Amino acid sequence: MKRNIVLTLVSVLLVLSIVASLSGCGNDWVADSVNSVAPSSTNESTNNITNNERTETVNLMEGYEKGDIIGLETDSAFSENQWRLAMALFKSINEASEEDNILISPLSIQLALSMTANGANGQTRDEMTSLLGDEYTLESLNEYLLNYVENLPSSEKYKLEIANSIWLKQNGIIPNDDFLQTNKTYYDAEIYSAPFDSTTVTDINTWVNENTDGLIPRLLDEIGEDAVMYLINAMVFDAEWDEKYDEDSIYDDFFTTEQGVEQAVEMMCSTEYVYIEANGAIGFKKNYKDGKYSFVALLPNEGVSVDEYIATLTDEEIVYALNNPNYSKTIHAKMPKFSYDCSLDMNNVLMA
Repeated sequence: MKRNIVLTLVSVLLVLSIVASLSGCGNDWVADSVNSVAPSSTNESTNNITNNERTETVNLMEGYEKGDIIGLETDSAFSENQWRLAMALFKSINEASEEDNILISPLSIQLALSMTANGANGQTRDEMTSLLGDEYTLESLNEYLLNYVENLPSSEKYKLEIANSIWLKQNGIIPNDDFLQTNKTYYDAEIYSAPFDSTTVTDINTWVNENTDGLIPRLLDEIGEDAVMYLINAMVFDAEWDEKYDEDSIYDDFFTTEQGVEQAVEMMCSTEYVYIEANGAIGFKKNYKDGKYSFVALLPNEGVSVDEYIATLTDEEIVYALNNPNYSKTIHAKMPKFSYDCSLDMNNVLMA
């Protein structure tokens, strides 16, 4: 009898949490016999995961070492693939979501999906690798992502931290050793065996809280009966502006929404010097400290809604716009201060 296997995939960025369930049948998920993974002999855990008689969570990482491996150096083809995937995800999510605003991290989603794909087989694996990049084998994509992530700059002024983990249900399916070792080698995934009860909810929430600097204190309220594994990516980006907004450049004002509604806001005003045009929109680029990362704002032309603009935007157009800015114009920019959190179910988007 073929058994449906439900994996829960969680991707986390700052105040973003994405939960998607993937269903596979038969041999599309690769598993060994029950004896293929032996729990660690110690109950000590990392990242301060609570681990005592109450939780029963077991750290399996002792058997899986990251090792010293150098990935493939990224190139223009890899960059183009990243943009293609990012735009496909963003446009599909924007079309499917009922939220007024959306916030995603394409890299976070890609890392979680790539971790998962390493445990797939047959048609499931083919479909996942097709989404992640037809021109790559999964093995080469693992190496590219390893190199890419390890070379992302980070410092006190612009911090980018990425963490991955795999949580296995005790007495559930047992993945191949190769699956766990691959995810440890290329994604430095922490591996836990847990009872998938209320104590596991606490342990996962603790892990996410610690790996998002407290920005997401709680990801799960409960664990579904069908869940047998969690693959979690947590990403934090926290950076100072290269040119900070001072007190004189922030004042109370009104922001007019797309629907013509005025909202009282604190408006941040600045003079910018990197002007961008992107086929139906104008905008600017503002650097974070040391110029290692940048913020880009785009404003659709008058009469064009945000949804209409996103629907027609292509990855080629946005890449060209970012690579060909205009430095001869002075931009007087006003942008409202805002905070936003977003939770998205990506099941339908990924199936499409």
